[in-house]
Amino acid sequence: MTAYATGTITLTNGSAAVTGTDTGWATALVKGGVIYPQAAGNPLPIASVDSDTTITAATEWVGASGTYAYALARQDDANQVIANAVALADYIRRLDNAALSALSGLVPAADKLPYFSGEGSAALATITTFARTLLSQTDAAEVMTTLGITAFAGTLLGDPDASTMRQTLGLEKQAAGQVAFFGMTTAPTGWLKANGAAVSRTSYSALFAVIGTTFGVGDGAATFNLPDLRGEFIRAFDDGRGVDSGRLFGKWQPDEMRSHTHTTQIANQGGGATRWIAPNSTDGSVAFLNTGAYGGSETRPQNRALLACIKY
Repeated sequence: MTAYATGTITLTNGSAAVTGTDTGWATALVKGGVIYPQAAGNPLPIASVDSDTTITAATEWVGASGTYAYALARQDDANQVIANAVALADYIRRLDNAALSALSGLVPAADKLPYFSGEGSAALATITTFARTLLSQTDAAEVMTTLGITAFAGTLLGDPDASTMRQTLGLEKQAAGQVAFFGMTTAPTGWLKANGAAVSRTSYSALFAVIGTTFGVGDGAATFNLPDLRGEFIRAFDDGRGVDSGRLFGKWQPDEMRSHTHTTQIANQGGGATRWIAPNSTDGSVAFLNTGAYGGSETRPQNRALLACIKY
């Protein structure tokens, strides 16, 4: 018999279960035998090997529960011999393939790296001193230094999208979130219509980073809303001045006219018949009347319609 004693076993009084730590019973092709714990108790004939770390004994453990060193005496019978032969045949079959054959034909040498040059063929590539240095780097910062990549280039490589990259390069003067008006009905490249639409938080991450949900939460998870400037006049944010106090940034405000009145005069000349005379007349009594309504559906200055867009 041959012994296997790698790792330790844990046993429980009155149980036939054997639990291994750092064992490899199935991998070692243990098919049968007897376990001899290094403790007062009974030998444990193997009923079955269930895995690398579990065995079911044919008898229960009568000793104290605990973790012990052990020796497993294999049973060198026909079953074990057959298992060993099957495993050996499988290993040989795995070694008999074109890839390993191609690699076996190479002659190992210093600073050489094997690679496959085709189906069933392999060759050696030379590893230069620079390549060795690069492979030995411990983090991205060391790799960038070795490659001569500056901090500016590193920032450029880390930009999340084309718009941010153009800003890093100084090719895009407009910052994300800028609002502008255009003399056409379609938004130019890099801009979106300021029409209140819900757009993706990931596709327009640079814009979302600066305006967030100021103009609407979208679906609350994947989208956010653009400002809706269609048909609106823009008023600068009060920002503590007190002219438009209490106004929150980005919030809509309805139209309004400041409270006022219009007054005119009429004079009754007397004598039974009412006759209109000019204001400030001293002939008869004087009354004051408000004028009637006049104007359109809104208060507005002279204007021209353009397309409002926001930079993303």
